[in-house]
Amino acid sequence: MARILIMEDDPAQAFDLADLLMLEGHDVITVQDGASANEELEGGRFDLLIADLIIRREGQAIPDGGILLIGRLRMAGKLPELAWIDEMPILAVSGSVHNKGMGHALSLANDLGADAILSKPFSSENLLEAVNLLLTEGRQLKRRES
Repeated sequence: MARILIMEDDPAQAFDLADLLMLEGHDVITVQDGASANEELEGGRFDLLIADLIIRREGQAIPDGGILLIGRLRMAGKLPELAWIDEMPILAVSGSVHNKGMGHALSLANDLGADAILSKPFSSENLLEAVNLLLTEGRQLKRRES
């Protein structure tokens, strides 16, 4: 089916997400930060990116998270040789939005080019619904909503 890249810093959550999507028949690769996501994207095309907005190391948020990655990818996608990146839908996810002062993170991800957003925790059904919609509609979904 689809080739999906998941950027999630929590190994248990990454495993659960990957397992759920593989059960649906998808080819899934997981990474823990933006630099690793960039390496995977340089190595081949993906049909969907699921990006955790806030990446932590040793309990501290680091700058190499989904917000920076989404912004970088949407800028890179403007180059003719990387146009496929601009067409790749991005699902932004975050549990940090429940923390004081972080409520704007999902809105910022949307402004930077995420095509759909989910606040953690989310149900398997909500994730699969978002993934299936993005794989079917792609970036056209966001363009229609704009």
